[in-house]
Amino acid sequence: MSSEQQTDHGVSLQAQEEKIRQYCALYDLTLVDVVIDAGVSAKTLQREGLQKALSMLTCSQADGVVVVKLDRLTRNVADLGTLITEYFNTYALMSVCIERTG
Repeated sequence: MSSEQQTDHGVSLQAQEEKIRQYCALYDLTLVDVVIDAGVSAKTLQREGLQKALSMLTCSQADGVVVVKLDRLTRNVADLGTLITEYFNTYALMSVCIERTG
């Protein structure tokens, strides 16, 4: 989805961040950082923002990761398996689903 389409459907980066903030508030989670890989495809795990988030887990700066949708984390099932095996068997992974209208 293009950036323009994301804005039209309420899934802009700002809207995604707000959904994550609302989710954290609802479940009384402390949001320690918002990490954004703006303009970078989730087709690879070698993204600066993702690597920062994973590092925060292993350095005990965070206990889990909240994503808007799993496809914002990765678009590859094998990579998701790797993340689950290497990180999310120990740390929390929470996904907020954004409903699209129209």
